[in-house]
Amino acid sequence: MASVTRLLRNSPAGRYNGFGSVGPSDNLPLGTENPAMRQGLLLEALVSLGLLVVPPSLVLAGKPAQDQTEAIAVPGEIGPAVLDGHDLYVLAGGKELLRVDLATHKVAPVVRFPEGQAPQLLGVSGSRACVAARDGKGDTHLHVIDLAGGQIVRTIDQAPPASGGIGFVAGDLLYVVDGQGVKIVEIATGRPRHVVAVKGGVLMGCHQVGDRLYVAREYAGGLAVIDLKEGKLLDLIETRDWLFQVQVVGDGAFVWGSFKGLGRIDLETRQYQALQQPEPDNANHHYAILAGPGKRLLVLGQKAVYEYDARGRRIGGTPLPAAAPRTLAGVWNGRAVLVGKDTVSLVELGKTTKPR
Repeated sequence: MASVTRLLRNSPAGRYNGFGSVGPSDNLPLGTENPAMRQGLLLEALVSLGLLVVPPSLVLAGKPAQDQTEAIAVPGEIGPAVLDGHDLYVLAGGKELLRVDLATHKVAPVVRFPEGQAPQLLGVSGSRACVAARDGKGDTHLHVIDLAGGQIVRTIDQAPPASGGIGFVAGDLLYVVDGQGVKIVEIATGRPRHVVAVKGGVLMGCHQVGDRLYVAREYAGGLAVIDLKEGKLLDLIETRDWLFQVQVVGDGAFVWGSFKGLGRIDLETRQYQALQQPEPDNANHHYAILAGPGKRLLVLGQKAVYEYDARGRRIGGTPLPAAAPRTLAGVWNGRAVLVGKDTVSLVELGKTTKPR
């Protein structure tokens, strides 16, 4: 509990300035003491006197320790990163794709992109990767890469714009998410086989599960469910929150929205439920979410990596070292893979507790 209260006291409000609604803490100057800090002092005193019992599900497992963290330096500023087995593939320096071996800490180049093209989105499936790059004129180029051979084997010029995601469908197709819909493109010809329009909003992040693609809709809120194989919009679940991220765990779609923060949509009943926010003093409830192993959801906050079960109950968490990067790529060998500006960090996750 002492580590929890210290985290509350030492995290000033109002540091986040990103997407989302404006909250009360946005108007506080940096370093201003907020109610959460004062509550931390009170909680610590109550615990020390034996007047307060803390549920196990709210306790962060262990303390952040430097000897539990490994750092891997990467040449160039890191962009999108995708974890595949023990390899982390990253777009770096705005010009190349690198492979980071998490077991040996070796960093090796895979391919370098054509001059004048800036890679922006990355998808990996088995022995192949796909990258969406944009040139100085604003045109999009899709590159299909043989990871084992280390070469670009197919380039689709004048491709559909990509902003929300990119990935493989079956063996000969790519999907591309832009603001208004999803295009399913034939790799051989570069032509769209299906165009799935999603009206009434702006599409953001997505999560592919088999032949299903789940896409978060920002303005005016909602979750689109798309059949990639048939090229059809299966469902559009309306929400009052503007959604930016989605990750599917079990029969639920976990989402992060700009108004309510973490939430869960039951894919059978189509009902939305706002979840307990792990950091009440986190301005705008800003988190990164990722489907983890064992039907768990990982939530990256400002102070820790939190774990939720498939029903949306918080079951544990691991405090982060102060210098740890704040982008979550996945879990490898029981460690959270965090990506920073030019460093990949491996942080050992604490053991989870059973929900009450």
